[in-house]
Amino acid sequence: MQKLIFFGLLVFAYPAFASSDDPPDDLSQHSWSHRVLLLAAAQSDEPALLKMSEWLSENVDGVRERDLVVYRLKPDDLLAKRWQMSGAFTLLLIGKDGTEKLRTSHAVDLSVVFDTIDAMPMRRREMRGAVTTGSVSHPRQESSHAPQVRRGE
Repeated sequence: MQKLIFFGLLVFAYPAFASSDDPPDDLSQHSWSHRVLLLAAAQSDEPALLKMSEWLSENVDGVRERDLVVYRLKPDDLLAKRWQMSGAFTLLLIGKDGTEKLRTSHAVDLSVVFDTIDAMPMRRREMRGAVTTGSVSHPRQESSHAPQVRRGE
């Protein structure tokens, strides 16, 4: 319970964490500006939700660096219904282009979420730009071959 309260404090302290009290009905406000992580749980004490909340609260800089907005949802929220999120727990990562990138019914280490994001073409361009300006705290090594440019993410 203490972890959930701590995560609730983060909701108000950091803009990357959004409150589940009144989630949006759609994600159009985030198109091309944010990646979205949806965490839907039937119960607020769902172990997978608590674990993800803990890991997110410990990695705020990584969340912010990846333009990631997090919404905690209940199964009856319209957004959860639109993305067909049911069961005890569902994690869904949505790219800046508005498409599904990762879906799972259990907690996954944030390295899985971050690696999924970091492999996206748009994120690779963001990292190259940040390395040039020196704003990435832990830049990844880029290969000597330039990635193919693809539309979207």
